[in-house]
Amino acid sequence: MVAPIVLGGVAYVGILAVVGTVGPAAYAYLGKREDGMIDSLSEAAYNKLQEEGLPILESIIDELGSGLASIGSNLGNATLEVIEFAGPRIVDGVDNTYDYIRDKIRGYEPAIIEAITFGFLTVLTVVYIWNSAKRGE
Repeated sequence: MVAPIVLGGVAYVGILAVVGTVGPAAYAYLGKREDGMIDSLSEAAYNKLQEEGLPILESIIDELGSGLASIGSNLGNATLEVIEFAGPRIVDGVDNTYDYIRDKIRGYEPAIIEAITFGFLTVLTVVYIWNSAKRGE
């Protein structure tokens, strides 16, 4: 293993230039730190580390790929958990709402039936009169 090279207070053990469109640049310069983390480097920092003899690594791409795969897997698992547990929670919520309403209206059933019937007949009468007036009958 090559001795790490310190740049800006951070010890790097390897570098890699990735060709491709990354933002406005055509290259992404990466540096692998001594603790295994990967940093983005400026072109000047990359060139300086390369001049000092830091090896160009191939494994950073593998590490980035496995990290992205891990993120995708975790996101997929979280989505499945939300879907799996949402149905029973919705059913429990509807059941609790029904129980709450039932407990609130217990003992007032005849008055509630009367109010609903009155409201329905009132709406029906208003619609009949409106349509009759509109047709001129």
